[in-house]
Amino acid sequence: MSGKAVQRALRGYLLVDQYLTNQIISKIIESEPGFESIIAKVEQLYCQADGGDIDITQVITSDYMDKFVNTITSRKAESSDNSKMSKLWLNYMRMLGIARKLIEADRTGSWEMHLHAVSDCLPVFAAAGNPNYLKSAYLYLQKTRALEVENPEVF
Repeated sequence: MSGKAVQRALRGYLLVDQYLTNQIISKIIESEPGFESIIAKVEQLYCQADGGDIDITQVITSDYMDKFVNTITSRKAESSDNSKMSKLWLNYMRMLGIARKLIEADRTGSWEMHLHAVSDCLPVFAAAGNPNYLKSAYLYLQKTRALEVENPEVF
């Protein structure tokens, strides 16, 4: 695939990821009635940060964000333990998260995020049976880290 086909496929994958996330959140809301208020508080904090009223670090470090993330993480772990199909879909979502991180690093020009995303790709390359990608990415990371140590002012 190339060009528009890659963009369309990626858009489809991201839509599936969004649907799966919505399914997880709706299941949590069904089983935990207080979770809706946590979502409302997180949305309120996000709107305040978007408006410039508070700093984004306040949103990230808030108790509501911790509860939100911990609840979703525990539900994903529970689903993964209970069902092989859930484990497959959650793995799919994890790989899409890596792809999303690579795209974000490229668009924002974040070198550290790029290196972190490439390092996250290593297990995916190994599991997919792509030894050449695995070896190349590993050497790329090793060489980059060595250059950073030798020339810290460049990086």
